[in-house]
Amino acid sequence: MDSTAGNAPAHFGQTAVYGSGLFTKAMMGFIVVLFSGMAVFLIVMAMEPLGRGGENTLLGLFLLALAGVQVALLFFLWPFIDAIYRLRIAVGPNEASFRLPARRRAPQQPPYAFTLPLQQIEKLATRIEMIHSMGQIQQMRQFALKANGVWIEYGGAIENSYNGMVGATGKVALSSVAALQRATGLQVEDHGVVEGAKKGEAGTPWGAAALAAPVAEAAIVKAGKNANMWRNIMIVLFVIIVAVRLIEAFAR
Repeated sequence: MDSTAGNAPAHFGQTAVYGSGLFTKAMMGFIVVLFSGMAVFLIVMAMEPLGRGGENTLLGLFLLALAGVQVALLFFLWPFIDAIYRLRIAVGPNEASFRLPARRRAPQQPPYAFTLPLQQIEKLATRIEMIHSMGQIQQMRQFALKANGVWIEYGGAIENSYNGMVGATGKVALSSVAALQRATGLQVEDHGVVEGAKKGEAGTPWGAAALAAPVAEAAIVKAGKNANMWRNIMIVLFVIIVAVRLIEAFAR
């Protein structure tokens, strides 16, 4: 399970808590240990050929480069890993508490935590942001609430993932928005489709005008085709790898 909750939903008087499950956290912890451990191992292995000098220097530099790749991969995955461990939303009968990871670079939104009385929540809203990232047009479903005149983003989920999965943080967002709707009695406003900027950057402020319907529909169709293309590429790569392994096995 990627979200955990109390014995009863918030509107029955219990506090519902939403966050990543233990299995997901364990997997992320394994990835951190794997990449960091491999980097340390490669650095230690590189010391001996570098100490010898001469022709062995090239081998030492190669091992150091591999260690750098491990560190770079860990650095790339760190925002997602941080979100898995940090994200926690609790919705009770009178208030909601949020422990949110850093989600935006522009406008900057560092990690922060706060508690909000439910009566201060004025609006609940959702929208789709079209974001270009790593060769894929991501269709991001974002969620926000308006309290004391300020918009606060508290979650999001990829709707056109190439692997067809929502993801751990996406499940938390979907669960918590439903709990907030039940607890406050507010309907979730649909703010339509907006143009995003780079991943981690908000191209359109909350409350601004959405794309016109024909433009939005065309963008969503294009994003769906893009996700299918990447899904097919992943399948083909998997088949090729399996075929090569089978050929190598029979060749022996």
